[in-house]
Amino acid sequence: MDILGLISFSVFLVLLVIMSYAVIVFGIKARKLSAQIAQLNVDKILLLDRLEKALDAKESQSIEKTDGFIKFLSESRDWAFTYIEDVQKAIDAVKVSVSYGKASEESLEKLFSFLPEQQGEKNEQGND
Repeated sequence: MDILGLISFSVFLVLLVIMSYAVIVFGIKARKLSAQIAQLNVDKILLLDRLEKALDAKESQSIEKTDGFIKFLSESRDWAFTYIEDVQKAIDAVKVSVSYGKASEESLEKLFSFLPEQQGEKNEQGND
């Protein structure tokens, strides 16, 4: 073997060692990256699950608030209708007593009982 063949073989061997080292390093890095990708996928699944649970909880809470508000509106409406009916009955009682010539004190007291109590000096003087 001549010197040129020996140099060529040596260069080939050095390149082979370098390439083998590069393949091994690349393989190790590829395994690490693969493990990181797998961990990221697991984290993504866990985060999506947590997000879904949080959204469900928020939606459930929103529904509870909406249901409570609807119940409040319904009860307020029922109270208002009852109040209006009672006031109308009291007005009718005053109307009937006036038609006989004089409003009875009992019918006036019943009607005035529906008025809110006035508080403070301004209200007592008639200045609202």
